[in-house]
Amino acid sequence: MRTKMGQGYELLLIKDREHGMYHQLNVKHSFGFLWSYRGGSVGMPIDSEVLLSFQGGGATIGKYLHYYYVGQLNDPQISRLQIRWYDGFQQEAEIKDGLYQAARTVRITKDDELQSGDDKLFAYDENGQLLYELDRERREIRSDTDKSE
Repeated sequence: MRTKMGQGYELLLIKDREHGMYHQLNVKHSFGFLWSYRGGSVGMPIDSEVLLSFQGGGATIGKYLHYYYVGQLNDPQISRLQIRWYDGFQQEAEIKDGLYQAARTVRITKDDELQSGDDKLFAYDENGQLLYELDRERREIRSDTDKSE
């Protein structure tokens, strides 16, 4: 999966079946065919016991703040994921093969700094019923724990 971010930056989420991991990369696509690495996360294990996870981060590159969230979902009831960012902006996350991603870029103003304190992930079923809500304090729901915690 890839998500366009700002001035030519894209966020890639790679599922590594051989090693049972997934990876997030931030790259720049120059001249229509060259890719250059700009940063990313270390591999995160794929765990079938994780019903939903909420991992993310951000970076300042030039005059832009680049934010991303990635994670896995193994609850077949989940049909839609939505991120509510710290400033109230809402965005649908792309879901594919048990993983998801969402990314956004914000131009820096003189008062901006990298923020993520109030970001939330909402998981819905096909009828629009809220199944889970994750945030900075609660980043994961596991099948071996009580879902109502």
